[in-house]
Amino acid sequence: MVFRNKTNKKLILLVIVILIVLTGCNTGEKYFTYPIERKSFTSFSNENKNNISVAVAPFVDKRGKITIKATIPSSAIVLPLLPFVQHDSDRPERNSLRFEAVKFNHYKICEDITNAVTISIRNSNLFKETVDRSSEKYNSINYVLYGKINKLSYRNRFMLYGLTCVGSVILGTVGFPIYTHHGEIDIDLFLYDRSTRKNIWCYKIKEDGGKLQGFYYNIGRSIITANPKMGEEYGEMLQAGMNKAVHNMKENVFQATNNKK
Repeated sequence: MVFRNKTNKKLILLVIVILIVLTGCNTGEKYFTYPIERKSFTSFSNENKNNISVAVAPFVDKRGKITIKATIPSSAIVLPLLPFVQHDSDRPERNSLRFEAVKFNHYKICEDITNAVTISIRNSNLFKETVDRSSEKYNSINYVLYGKINKLSYRNRFMLYGLTCVGSVILGTVGFPIYTHHGEIDIDLFLYDRSTRKNIWCYKIKEDGGKLQGFYYNIGRSIITANPKMGEEYGEMLQAGMNKAVHNMKENVFQATNNKK
């Protein structure tokens, strides 16, 4: 029994080392990367720019009760026949696997997403001017864009392939994925007209994405990692969603208004 306990401890220690190597051991702050590629913005010509301004209000967090759980305990990595160990979280800013070396809490979701949306709207060229809450013009601008953050989820799997962590490492050396990461975002956007006190446009951003990670690819490039690439997948999802949103706004707000005229 003593021998088995020592062996289990060694296996767990081995997995900890693997996780640190794969996810990166930089202890710096997390970053919300946006934009991923400036050339990927949906940007219309200046001819499409309307003679109105918009103010972007701080987004509201509507994610509800915190859910962070390991659906299969981390200790199960030494048990045979299990396909993976899974960790689910709806608070990526607080994400921390039970066997990660360091915990991070530097992800400011509402502030980051509000700033990212402001960047996309400003680069779309739909409005004459786009301002945020800090602007002196904020209260005098007729149109206000605001949003609700409904979901930012994160699912991580450490693959065991039914062979425990040792078998996983062996398969990893020949190219099999060791980690899988998957994230989802769900955000509601609204354009409010202060003169009529009504929302004149609404849109739901619903995107998902992720990546496989192994010894030879995507090392340190998980959705949640302790380096400047952190948040890259969330940035990609949000940018894709915002590109669709500005197209929808152009068609359903400005073109519809111009057609009425």
